[in-house]
Amino acid sequence: MALVLKDRVRETTTTIGTGSVTLAGPVAGFQAFSTIGDGNTTYYTITGGSFWEVGIGTYTASTNSLSRDTILASSSSNEAVNFPSGSKDVFITYPAGKAMSVDGVNGPVVVSVNSGAGTSALTVTQTGLGNALLVEDSTSPDASPTVIDLVGNLVLGKTSRQGTLANSIEVHTASTKNSSQPAAGFYSWSSSTNTAQYLTFFKYPSNTIGTLAGNGTNEKLGFLTFLAYDGSSYTQGHVAGVAGPGGVGVALEYSSIVNNFTSTVKIGGTASRATTEGTNQLVLFNGTAPVGTLANGVAFYSSSGEANVMDAAGNATLLSPHDAETNEWIFRSKHTPTGKVLKINVERLLRFVNDHFGLDEVKEFVEE
Repeated sequence: MALVLKDRVRETTTTIGTGSVTLAGPVAGFQAFSTIGDGNTTYYTITGGSFWEVGIGTYTASTNSLSRDTILASSSSNEAVNFPSGSKDVFITYPAGKAMSVDGVNGPVVVSVNSGAGTSALTVTQTGLGNALLVEDSTSPDASPTVIDLVGNLVLGKTSRQGTLANSIEVHTASTKNSSQPAAGFYSWSSSTNTAQYLTFFKYPSNTIGTLAGNGTNEKLGFLTFLAYDGSSYTQGHVAGVAGPGGVGVALEYSSIVNNFTSTVKIGGTASRATTEGTNQLVLFNGTAPVGTLANGVAFYSSSGEANVMDAAGNATLLSPHDAETNEWIFRSKHTPTGKVLKINVERLLRFVNDHFGLDEVKEFVEE
């Protein structure tokens, strides 16, 4: 049941010992404990002579009694007091250990809670239709507050969520910043050079570890989504985590609601084409060329600005067939395990065949 506080609730009791107290009726000018409701809990104080106790108790209507469930402080070393005979006062209080206080004239609100294992230090139960939590700056109402809404979304910079997903985090900004000073974003900061930072998407659909990675389908674990909105339509692209029979990998995906998706993926560099950058392309910059065999796989890579492919056996073949010095069309393939290289100057061979047989099949011109 709920924790309930009411104003001016005070009764007397003649109960002795350390158990629940039977209430004898309200003191003149005060309410009875029944006002908090049957089965609800409240903060209480019991005092009589030099004995006193502050705790959390549960009111039971059928016996008009208050249990002493949790002792917060007492005259008996913070244990349950063994009350002697005689009349005692029982009233609702606001314990110092559960209170929020403001330090100084304009000091911060300090919340000190000693919650046990499995319990929450702060619980907000929204039974209506408004936000569960609103944090504003000095401007009230604040147009860019921090909000936890009714369905559990965390919204930064807006009074309500703008998306349609539940249990999500939204970050909004009206500022314009440069690339080194983003207007909004997620930060994971570490001062250690040996500490990696993670943004983790975890999916656990079964009780058997390894079941997901061992299935026969490419199951999506999560998406890192980039979404653009022009006021009437959305365009979005995804980096997806995928689990399949071979383990977990990353896939680039896109979905277009109205407009066509156009983008360039660059690996190993950021340089742009001198004349036209182009769209919908995969750009590979020079790196370390692969060496050796690869079980059931091929590798595409750039070497000296030329496109190459290496098959599973370690055969490296030039895909952009131009000699680096003469710019003539060539075919070049290397078997890396043995170092054997096959190079054919295809352009010279075809020119010889064309000239030798008097053909007119090789033409060279400048395209406008």
